[in-house]
Amino acid sequence: MVRAMTIDDATMVRHIDAPMRDFAAGNRAFFEFWGALPTESALSEAGWTYFRDGHLRLRGDQLELVGDDLRDQGVVRRQNQRLVKLYKSMQDTGAIDPFFSMADP
Repeated sequence: MVRAMTIDDATMVRHIDAPMRDFAAGNRAFFEFWGALPTESALSEAGWTYFRDGHLRLRGDQLELVGDDLRDQGVVRRQNQRLVKLYKSMQDTGAIDPFFSMADP
């Protein structure tokens, strides 16, 4: 029963892709999105880059800012590596398209 309720990493990547886009859209100044509205793919890539660099951490299924402490960012960066690598791998194999990652199959 518990095993059936466990979320695998691929499901988590798909699940947090939308909050990554929302974070990037809500914090456009962080990503220098000044002109036209960025595409969904650009928002996704920006959010994942910020996550990869250790500025965001995953708490449960919510994203939170880490802050300016370089040590904390280093710890979070290492923790985030697994999901970032999987995100990139899923993009490369076509298993995830940032624009449609949360669309129902």
